[in-house]
Amino acid sequence: HYRGDCVEEVHLHYSSWATLVVRLFSDGQLETEWTAGPIPDGWFQFSRELIIRYTLQGEGIMPKTSGEFFTDSAGRRLIRRVRNQRPDWNTSFVFQEKQPVAGNYYPIVNRIMLKGSPPGRRTGDYLDSRPAMGFVVYTDRAQGGSSLRDAQVELMIHRRLVRDDGYGVGEALAEQGVDRRGLIVRGRHLLRLDELSVIEREDPVYARLVTKEPILVFAPAVKQPQPSSPLSWSALNIELPAQIHLLSLIAWPLLKSTAPPQAYDQVLLRLEHLDVNSTGYGNRDPYQLDITFMFRGIRITQATEVTLTADQERTVAQTERLRWPTESPNTPVWSYGHQVIRATQQIIIFIHPGTIASFILNYKPLD
Repeated sequence: HYRGDCVEEVHLHYSSWATLVVRLFSDGQLETEWTAGPIPDGWFQFSRELIIRYTLQGEGIMPKTSGEFFTDSAGRRLIRRVRNQRPDWNTSFVFQEKQPVAGNYYPIVNRIMLKGSPPGRRTGDYLDSRPAMGFVVYTDRAQGGSSLRDAQVELMIHRRLVRDDGYGVGEALAEQGVDRRGLIVRGRHLLRLDELSVIEREDPVYARLVTKEPILVFAPAVKQPQPSSPLSWSALNIELPAQIHLLSLIAWPLLKSTAPPQAYDQVLLRLEHLDVNSTGYGNRDPYQLDITFMFRGIRITQATEVTLTADQERTVAQTERLRWPTESPNTPVWSYGHQVIRATQQIIIFIHPGTIASFILNYKPLD
């Protein structure tokens, strides 16, 4: 146990190949750092899968529906999961899970969340008004995870298997490493326990900070800075709101040699609206953003919305959209065009909650 002014640490040694460090920072942030491996296999006799399990106790953390938990979809929106159920299967039979552990594991890109329900107990004339609690684990890499019991989360951090499972790889999952003893891995989990409303409101920002942590780059100074030298620089002229994330800014087109000269002064811009309503999309107003003078030194003169891959205009993609055999003629298409308004000298775009908007921008340098 180590205690300092900024952080308090507890070091746990489960074996020579499994250790855990729990850190509580002075600002309330809680994280765990795990080191696992090389996992012994008894000279290729024993398979082992190593997990970390977090169990919570207290009021307000039990789910409203038993077995309910949430996992991310490609690191973005959350998907509701229910233990031993497949609510999205369009089948006529009643599903029964035959593998209670493996059948309830899901891919976790950056987080797994528990959403509790208010205690709601009444004592005489007094109604318990304590809020629902939320718990979320943010991972630093993709892992398998589940909630095999209510108020419990587990994540698989390492494994070494001596038998081939027959699922196509053609070999057992037993990488030997450079020393032929097995792999050693180290990772980190960021834990948050708070009122559910706070967890849901701050979740999109935390998910991006953990998954896309800023990279610090240093270079030697070319010359001694002068008192009048600028100490900071940003390509942005405006401060984006907390819910708008600048996802991509790329010189366009990628191949200048095959592009017409009039396309040279273009950039590809992707903006993401992080404000996602758990009840679905389309029930919140889009955010209006004036991008005319968004970037330093240039002025945006035209914005054309394109698909996420930027290979065609969005209007063309919508008219040529494929219809799948499982869709009925009345199946609604949940898709939003991000409106572009050109008002005299301004270029204004509208971004819907929970979506990524992609635009090819024409610009002119400012005099």
